[in-house]
Formats: sequence, C-alpha cells, structure tokens
Amino acid sequence: MRIEHLADRFDKQSTQTLFFNLLKYAKDLYLDVNKVLPELVNIEEVGLSSNQRISELKQFKPVWRGINDKTELAKLPNNHSPADNGFNHGLAMEPQRIR
Repeated sequence: MRIEHLADRFDKQSTQTLFFNLLKYAKDLYLDVNKVLPELVNIEEVGLSSNQRISELKQFKPVWRGINDKTELAKLPNNHSPADNGFNHGLAMEPQRIR
C-alpha cells in the first residue's frame, strides 16, 4: 500500500505535517473484509520498489555531493523529515511525501 500527501510544500496553507494511523487502518480494513478482528497485524515498511526494507534503504542511502556543499547556500532550511509516532500513532506525512 502506498500513502501520498499531495499538498504543495510551498503553499503556506498546506505546510502542516499529517499523521496516518496505519495500524488502525489495517485493522479496520481486515475487519471490513473478514467481519472479525485480526489476531495479529504485521506491518513492515519497504521502499517504493517494494524489494528492500526501509531500514536497509536508509542504511545504504547514497550521499550526493555537489560543488558548493560546504557553503551556507547548500544548507536548506527544514531539510529533514519529521519523526514518526509509530504505526499505531501515525506515520509522518509532510506535503509531497510518498510512503
């Protein structure tokens, strides 16, 4: 399953980070289809190609270097992803994010 936050990052009205409760969604979906609550829900985040765990993807993520990486112009403000609250409290979905 892929989740997208389609708001524009540069629009002041849509810069808010949303949180998606994946565990609740999975349980509700299972209940809707099977009419019983699941005994166990196993959720594992993988990359967009679905062949690598996100933990492995982050571990081997390439570091791209540019000519002027050491200057102040290369440092973008707010160039970090917000922290997740876990699958049961919410995945952080800032604008223009796909997970």
